[in-house]
Amino acid sequence: MKHILFLLILAGLLAYLTFGNNGLLQYRDLVKIREKYRKESMEYDLKISKLKEEIELLKNDRDYLEMVIKKELNFKKKDEDLFIILGKDEAVYSNRDNQSSKKSN
Repeated sequence: MKHILFLLILAGLLAYLTFGNNGLLQYRDLVKIREKYRKESMEYDLKISKLKEEIELLKNDRDYLEMVIKKELNFKKKDEDLFIILGKDEAVYSNRDNQSSKKSN
């Protein structure tokens, strides 16, 4: 009788330690979540370091700054020609399209 009672208490304790709020299954899930956040944190740290490098280049490298201005803002020097190459999904709008729609309104 005592052995059965002991086994029941032991089984209940093991079930609680495995399936309870602070059990092994919950712990395993928390470890997975922690690893996911560590991985995300490392990715963000890498992005931050790349952005810091780009900021330093923009501050200190005039050629790099000029290249970014030309690429991002479509600026050009007086003696340069500007070619914009669009992908197949991008539409082309000219100033004439905008002017004719303003006149018709």
